[in-house]
Amino acid sequence: MPTSAPGPLSLPEASWPAKYDLYSSTLPFLIKEYLPPPTSTSSNPVDRPAVHSKILTFLRKNSKSGRFRIPSSAEEGWLRIPSIAHPLSSAPLTVQLSGAPSGSVAFGPGESISSAFVGSGGGWEGRLEVDDPECKGHGVLKLRKVWEEAEGEKVLYEGFFALEVVYGKGLRGKGLDAGEQFQGAFWAVRSLVQDPGRDGEY
Repeated sequence: MPTSAPGPLSLPEASWPAKYDLYSSTLPFLIKEYLPPPTSTSSNPVDRPAVHSKILTFLRKNSKSGRFRIPSSAEEGWLRIPSIAHPLSSAPLTVQLSGAPSGSVAFGPGESISSAFVGSGGGWEGRLEVDDPECKGHGVLKLRKVWEEAEGEKVLYEGFFALEVVYGKGLRGKGLDAGEQFQGAFWAVRSLVQDPGRDGEY
């Protein structure tokens, strides 16, 4: 039976806007930190402090899977993942992100990293948009806080994104498929560098 999402979940609205580093839940160095042993019967197998600690050890090694910024009144939101790129030039596509905090962000069976925490709870939910001359796209990004320590000095987030990109006639005329779909569950932490002037860095 679906449960409420894991706490603590309360986060002031003004605290969401920031730049985050995204780590795919399929990264080998993280899998062993959250997959339960085959014989485990625990309903909460995820060791979140261990996941957070492991991410911190790789934070300066550029091992992240992507990066995104939750928008504020002063800064636009965006998502950057290397695999979301132009199919011919391989140049990263500009993915815009807009949204707002919500008291009921739903994580389905294919969206939550742990099946023990499928359900709804407080978080942030946004819309993804691609407006490129040769391709268009739309999708969703969800985020929730799942662990914190030291009065918020250490915070771990869980998220999910799904994006469908549709190629224009010009690209399809070159033998490409109609488009491509991207999605994945991920862990996230706030980026070490929050300076908007360095948003172009990956």
